[in-house]
Amino acid sequence: MGDTLAMKNRVPGWWGEGDEKIYVDGETFPSHFGTGTEDYHGYAWCTPDFFDSPFHCQPLAEGPRNQGHVTNTRVRLLDGIPFTKQFRFDMEIWHWVPIDLINNGVITREIRLGDRELSAGDHRLKVEVTGSNPKAVKRHMFGLDYLKLDPVQ
Repeated sequence: MGDTLAMKNRVPGWWGEGDEKIYVDGETFPSHFGTGTEDYHGYAWCTPDFFDSPFHCQPLAEGPRNQGHVTNTRVRLLDGIPFTKQFRFDMEIWHWVPIDLINNGVITREIRLGDRELSAGDHRLKVEVTGSNPKAVKRHMFGLDYLKLDPVQ
């Protein structure tokens, strides 16, 4: 029992500052909230080097630095997580550099949508694409990484 993360990093910057979140049996807040992708996979300081140990390994790290294909594995033989009905694992892949990991060259940024008053109940966010980024791959796609809602002061 374990997991493997395989990805391609298109820039030389470090990608592993995200946190793992583990939810068991319908939890709405994770009972396990980690400190970083590299910590979860048994190393720190974003080593671009091959390593292996009984329960953690990085069998592929193309480079240079942290760029290129990388694979990290963790085996959970000694630290299994008990659950009865449901198990959910979220791994946040967070990057120091704003980048679209699908289409290299498309830069993302936070856009403030203004203040809105929301009543109780369901709400829908409608997006209208009115133009295109000349650097983007020519497809009709829209990506939204997250939506941040702050209470109005």
